[in-house]
This record gives sequence, C-alpha cells and structure tokens, in this order.
Amino acid sequence: MKMELLVASCATQFDLQALRAPPQIAPLVIVRSGLPTRQRLARKLQQGLGHFTSVLALDFRMRSNRCRERAGFTRQAFTLIELLVVIAIIAILASLLLPALSTAQEKGRRIVSINNSKQIVMAAHLYADDFSDILPHCGAGLPPPYPDSWCFRYGTRGPDLYHLEGAQTFPYLRNAAVFHCPADRTNDANYATRVLKMTTYMWETTSCGGAGDKPYYGGRWNNGAGLKLTRFRADGILTMEPNESQPIEWNDGAVDYNEDETTHHKNGGVVGCYGGSAERMRFTDWKKEQSNFPSRLNCNPMVPDGRGQ
Repeated sequence: MKMELLVASCATQFDLQALRAPPQIAPLVIVRSGLPTRQRLARKLQQGLGHFTSVLALDFRMRSNRCRERAGFTRQAFTLIELLVVIAIIAILASLLLPALSTAQEKGRRIVSINNSKQIVMAAHLYADDFSDILPHCGAGLPPPYPDSWCFRYGTRGPDLYHLEGAQTFPYLRNAAVFHCPADRTNDANYATRVLKMTTYMWETTSCGGAGDKPYYGGRWNNGAGLKLTRFRADGILTMEPNESQPIEWNDGAVDYNEDETTHHKNGGVVGCYGGSAERMRFTDWKKEQSNFPSRLNCNPMVPDGRGQ
C-alpha cells in the first residue's frame, strides 16, 4: 500500500518512531522549512520508513513573524536615505530635461512664426501680381487716413473699427491664425491696450515710402498705396514683430525704423523680407540695421538714406 507524506514547513525536528506506525494510521506531518531543510527531511524519511514510497514536498506561505525569521524572509521598507537619493536623482533629471523641453517649445513657436511671415509676404507678392506690382498699403496713421491696408479695413461696421476680413492680403490667406505668432503674450496687460489685436506682425513704413512730407507722389503715405515691389532689395525687411512692452506700436498697421522688435524668440524676433524669405533676427543685429543708412531695415528706394519715416 502506497502512502504519502505531506511535508510543508516550520519544525526541523520530528519523531521518526511515530512515523513507523502501520500504514493505515500513518500520520500527516507538516514541516515548515526552507528548501534545503525539506530535502534533508525527505532523505531521512526515505531512509527510516520503508513503507513510505513517495514524498510530496509543498511550500506554504509563512504565517507568523517567527517562521518568517527562521526561513530568512524579512520584509524591509525604504530607508530615509534611499528615498532622498531617489528624489535627488529625479531632481537632477528634471533639471536636465526641462531646459531641453523649453528650447524645443521655443523652436516650434519660431518655426510657426517664420512660416506665418513667409505666408504674409507671399500674399503681398500675389497682391502685387494682381495690381501692377503695387504693394498693399502699410496701414500707417491713427486714425488711418485711408480705409484699406494690408492687415485691416477701417470702417464703422460692428463694435471694432478694424476688420481683418477686409484686409488687402486676407483674400490670399483666408486664415486669421496666420496673423498671430504663437509666442505673442496675449494674456499680458499690455496686450489689452493695443489698438490692433488682429495681428502680431507689423509692416515697415518703407513699403509705402514714408510720410507725406517726403518729396514724392504728393500725398501722405503714398496716397494709401505701397511702392512697387520690384524696387526693393530682396533681403530688405518688410514685416517684423514689435516689442510687446510697447503696445503703442500696434496703434496702426505700420512701424518706423526706430521702433524695436521683440525678443520672445530667444533674444530676437522674426522678420519677413521683400524677396519672400523669413528668418529670426537677433536683437543685436536688429539694432545694427537700425543704425545704418541704408540697410536691410532702412531700404526705402525713394531716398538715399533708405529711411521709411
């Protein structure tokens, strides 16, 4: 008759004499131990008990602290030092990754702004193609002496007097988002004081030759029209992003050469050129262009020094 001995875990001493009882009353012995101890017990049982033909070893979960200690199973928590080390590592990783993330976000905003500027300049090209090489009006003047400009149509319709949908470039763009740089701080207190809120970008007054006191064409701001596109140097600056801390720069659709650009694109701003390109210009380079006559900024073809105002 085959009998089975169930061996499981804690005592390492037991009575082999009791296990020599007749097979019909063979006891069930539960031994709580680790694997090496079970193997020794199994060998002793096989040597001392001829009528036991098999040994089944089962390992049960420990149920008391004493049994856990004897079996070598101790539950440990993190120490304070270990937690501080983990926190320090996380802080170091964050300090390394956050600047990189901020740089990536700025590059994304800069790319969008460059693309916007290119589209605005290309819209000016398309307008010039349709109107005998004449550029849209720069929109200078407060109130504007002429109703039409590149970024608005001035009128009495609605609560706002400036309407983007009537702008001279809008039919070629059909997207109001193109007129806004994603880095423009629209939640800034200065933003609320702008006269024009439909655009981040401004045109240089060089595009229409300057104010009416200049000795050409006989009217203020070139009688409400731009100069001919082909008269400008290709790298001359047509569009720019003004300094947000000076909301007066949004009092109309144009800026003069002495008004500063923004620095929200990593110490610089995005400019669009008459030839159709766009780029980020560092603020230091912008100041150099301001102080030179003529220059990429001062490129009015109607006067020797290139001033637009």
